[in-house]
Amino acid sequence: MTGRLQISVCFLGWLVLRLPIFALDPRTPLTAYLHQSWERPDGLPGMVSAIAQSTDGYIWLGTQHGVVRFDGTRFTIFSPENTPGLKGAWVEALLADQNAGVWVATYDGGVSRIGNGRVETFTKQNGLSSNQARSLYQDHEGAMWVGTDDGSLSKIWRGKIANVLRQHLDGTEPLIRSMLEDEQHRLWLTAPVSIGTHENGPIRGPAAVTGLFSLEQGQLTRHEIRDGSRPIEAVSIVRAQNAEILVGSRMGLGSYQSQTGTYERFWPKKLSQDNIVRSIATDQAGTIWFATSTGLKRLRNGKVDSFGAEEGLTADVVYAMLLDKAGNLWIGTSGGLDRLADRTITSYTRRQGLLADQVWSVTEDMHGAIWVGTNGGLNRILAGRITSYTTKEGLPSNSVYSVQAAPDGSIWFTTESGLCVLNHNRIRVFGTKDGLPIARVTALLWRRDGSLVVSPSRGGLFLLKNGAFVPYLPLPEVVWSISEAHDGSLWLSTFGQLLHWKDNHVTAFGERSDMYLYSYEDIEGTVWAGSMYAGLVCLRKNTFFHFRSLGAPFNDRIYRLFEDHSGHLWITTPKGLYRVRKSDLISYLEGKVRSVFAAEFGMADGLPSTGCNGGEQNAGWTDRNGRFWVPTGGGLAMVDPLRINIETKPPRTIIEEVTLDDKPIQLGIAPQFPPNHKRLEIRFTGIDLRAPYGVRYRYRLEGFDTDWVNAGTTKMASFTTLHPGTYHFRVISRNRDGFWDLTGASFSFQVEPQFYSTVWFYCLSSALAIVIAGALHLWRVRQIREKTSIALAERTRMARQLHDTLLQGVSGASLVLQAIAPAITNDDVRRRLDNALNEMQQCMTETRRALWDIHDPRPEPGDFIALLERYGRGLTMGTQTRFVVEAPETLQNCSSAVQHHLLRIGQEAILNALKHSGATEIRVSLSVDDNLLHMKVTDNGRGFNVNALEQSDGHWGLVGMREHARAIGQELAVSATPGMGTEIAVTADLIKGNTLAVRGV
Repeated sequence: MTGRLQISVCFLGWLVLRLPIFALDPRTPLTAYLHQSWERPDGLPGMVSAIAQSTDGYIWLGTQHGVVRFDGTRFTIFSPENTPGLKGAWVEALLADQNAGVWVATYDGGVSRIGNGRVETFTKQNGLSSNQARSLYQDHEGAMWVGTDDGSLSKIWRGKIANVLRQHLDGTEPLIRSMLEDEQHRLWLTAPVSIGTHENGPIRGPAAVTGLFSLEQGQLTRHEIRDGSRPIEAVSIVRAQNAEILVGSRMGLGSYQSQTGTYERFWPKKLSQDNIVRSIATDQAGTIWFATSTGLKRLRNGKVDSFGAEEGLTADVVYAMLLDKAGNLWIGTSGGLDRLADRTITSYTRRQGLLADQVWSVTEDMHGAIWVGTNGGLNRILAGRITSYTTKEGLPSNSVYSVQAAPDGSIWFTTESGLCVLNHNRIRVFGTKDGLPIARVTALLWRRDGSLVVSPSRGGLFLLKNGAFVPYLPLPEVVWSISEAHDGSLWLSTFGQLLHWKDNHVTAFGERSDMYLYSYEDIEGTVWAGSMYAGLVCLRKNTFFHFRSLGAPFNDRIYRLFEDHSGHLWITTPKGLYRVRKSDLISYLEGKVRSVFAAEFGMADGLPSTGCNGGEQNAGWTDRNGRFWVPTGGGLAMVDPLRINIETKPPRTIIEEVTLDDKPIQLGIAPQFPPNHKRLEIRFTGIDLRAPYGVRYRYRLEGFDTDWVNAGTTKMASFTTLHPGTYHFRVISRNRDGFWDLTGASFSFQVEPQFYSTVWFYCLSSALAIVIAGALHLWRVRQIREKTSIALAERTRMARQLHDTLLQGVSGASLVLQAIAPAITNDDVRRRLDNALNEMQQCMTETRRALWDIHDPRPEPGDFIALLERYGRGLTMGTQTRFVVEAPETLQNCSSAVQHHLLRIGQEAILNALKHSGATEIRVSLSVDDNLLHMKVTDNGRGFNVNALEQSDGHWGLVGMREHARAIGQELAVSATPGMGTEIAVTADLIKGNTLAVRGV
């Protein structure tokens, strides 16, 4: 609701439990009903003047400070201070309509409707006759009738107001307190002048008789009601059977027969001025409940029972009542809120006559009497009467731990001072003088053969023979309980392991570090046991199983197990009483299911304490009627499983409020949230007024959660800083019996992206990036062109200088030598001169090629093989050195740049071999293998020390070859051994071009 600040107060902070709760069976005394009460806490008004239940299941309460919504565990207050649109705080009447809305009649703020996340208010400004609304009624057409305290009657229909009665009744100013519609669609109303000293102010108008009125087709008819000679001033009315109208007046409760005009008084027997009946309710059994100034009354078969503050009600003055859809009776008093419900668990405490609320064990004797061991002594319950036995009656101690009934009717029980037997009101104590090693006995069992087996706190088992105890089975462990199997063998729950004694042989099960408190064998032969640390265990088909992985309550301390007629196991633990299907546990053991559901029963169901007691023999008992007797720390509980139905109807799941950074969000729409939010909170509830504390929740935020989140009893989900996207929140709830509301409730929303995450921003950023990249590319191209121009100019300058100096000088010298060559007659000199001219011609050729490389360093494909062969043959011509080239015909895939550098490496290697090695053969080998070009230059000369040569200066030939190899992305491989020749090798990748894979020799 927009702008509404909800004040949600945890139910546990307000709960004041009185007596354990009572049942709406009319045969049950009121003091036997399951009763809960909520007294006035801080911030919640104590007086509840009106009660209604909306179609979605909420209970609505009218108070002096606003209207309160209640889901069974949590209150939410709506007041003018926190709910925009609500004008009045003092609530006089409430009425739920058919659309999950609630109409609120206030003393000074007109009429408001709360529903669909909004508040709509009708006051005198909208045409209402008075802002002091006192009563509400919705007729068969859906029109809302509003009774005001000036005697006027207004009709709200389709958003419009029509004032049906404008005149004051009888010339006075009566207030219309109650209305109803009969089968003929006549509208009946009560208009008392006053009800004594009115709770909202002084009496107004003369004490005239107004009686009962009916409105039909605009015609108002007065029906005077008299009880004998006394006129009856009607206050409240409800429909009854046979055209009767139940009338509550200032002087009591009666019935008015509209057809005959006769009145019959039901209560009180004697007329009195202090018996005002403000509210009336009838249940399906015909029982009449009515609210009076002296408490809650129940009329059944002509008998009236009363329930007031002395019986636990929050106050004697009752203003309002409501029978809800779950069968609960809600009671609004001057002190708070009360609830009466069917009792599923009956409790016996000190208030009912027990000696103490700390109960340890219980048993049933042959007469059907229940015997109870407590901290205060021994109790006997029979036919509702409790008899007590303490040290005054001969008990050695008032702390009674284990109780067991013998076949002869005697009662055996344990105390700190010894084992006792009560027979014919005489008590005998057994101790060390009777054969027991110690007086404290922890377990005892009367077997089917009539023998008594006991276990002291040490020494094992002892058997009673001829009035004394003799050793039966020596054991080092303490035995906490003993049970007899179908074949007569014994199961012993000990401080260490679970033991099975059969045919004088003991078999141990379980962990030695555990403490087993109880065990029994079911009809199928499966042994179930409860332990201190392992929780629930069972022995089935010679296999020992644990249930710890199932979680609570199966991993908790388990005192006692019961099995009912419907195949359920009931488990008592320190945290409460649980019910589980035994077949589900078996299915879990067989691997058919992965989880097992257990229904929880606690104080809201009548259990006198939050947890059960145990640790002693008979920490619970199943009587001959199939009822379970459970000891607790707050009294004795009696559970009748036949009266506990399994509720298959799941709760109604509702999303109550959504807030974004503590600001409420209107429900019913799919809002868009800003990207910079901090916290999203979603509050929800599941309405099950039959067992509100058994409701559990799961939620999932689709788009964020990958699986369901088990929220337990938590009614809120919180999310922080969600990423941009579309989300769908779903929440489901289940009741105590495990039935889920799979439809649940949902809420969809979107989180808007940051501006830098939007499509338009991506488009703009991409366009900007393209522009920047283009600009950077143009700038880089310009830079490259400038550098290329500078390099080209430098190459041109160097080429010109080489041409004008070196090339021209060598050319001139060559011409001179050629001119004088014919004049030389010495053959040897002539041969040498010709060689020099050839060298000079070769030098000029290489110089021209270098000048050509400066302008364009890319030779034609395959040129470098021919150039390399010509170079080598030219150098070795006229020498004793043989030059050999081994190469494929063409190298079309080798790039020009790679050929250039390989040519320079080969030329330098040939020159070095000819100058320094003294070789008689120089061999150049070129081969292609898997797109790899291998080049080797080898000689058979004297070789050299590679490491020494690498570390010396001045050998530029080897350095130059390495630089040429690195220029094409490889390393030169040099292998030389003194006296054994030299090998220069390099490998080039023909596909990758300049990216070469180098292989060393």
